[in-house]
Amino acid sequence: MNGARLELVEQNDDSNPEAGTVAMRTLIQHDGVVAVLGPTLSAVAYSADPVANQLETPVLGVSNTAAGIVGTCSYSCKWSWRDSLGETIAVPADITEYTLEAHPSSAAIVYAKGDVLGIQEANLAVESFRQNGVRLTAHVAVPATGSVTAGVERALAGHPEVLFIGTVSGQTAAAAIKAAKRAGFAGTFLGGNTMNSDATAKLAGGDGAGARSASAWYRGNDFPANSAFVTAYRQTYGS
Repeated sequence: MNGARLELVEQNDDSNPEAGTVAMRTLIQHDGVVAVLGPTLSAVAYSADPVANQLETPVLGVSNTAAGIVGTCSYSCKWSWRDSLGETIAVPADITEYTLEAHPSSAAIVYAKGDVLGIQEANLAVESFRQNGVRLTAHVAVPATGSVTAGVERALAGHPEVLFIGTVSGQTAAAAIKAAKRAGFAGTFLGGNTMNSDATAKLAGGDGAGARSASAWYRGNDFPANSAFVTAYRQTYGS
């Protein structure tokens, strides 16, 4: 890879994922890159990654968590890799850990219409809540654009203790959180990879305090519980 050029292309528009196809083809065929990091969004990867595979160019997803991007795909995806934890692992882990800790008896789910990642997250949440003995009171689709208030209020009509939000969009997740708070919801928010985003946290503001999601473990996190774990592990195992 000596002399290989590194090029950064901004292509994170989840409203127009097909633009990723053009960007990927331009990078490989016009700019002559030897590998691609990204796209950031799973929705964009669904359209862009097949181009990289067709042109036999390695593509590494750094935050693609949806199913069907690596491993078992709708096309031959042997040139695709990712270093991000898939939602098929993260969502059940998040829900299981929370139910073991808080013992909720009921939960509701909202997800964005037409949002592939959000739909996958919602389906995983349905199964995970059932496996953990949590009664599901609602499973509601909300608009991917526009107001989510009516859908969130329908989801809360059964007075769930937990509200799971499935979406690829930080704006939609934050809007659902704010709508739930306006409706008087005092329970816990759970979600997928979108909940890990600083942008989502900023959009949700104080209403998002306490929202939970799962992500791959990182030794370098310096929050107290993590630092204590690293110290204890080293004391026990010597490395």
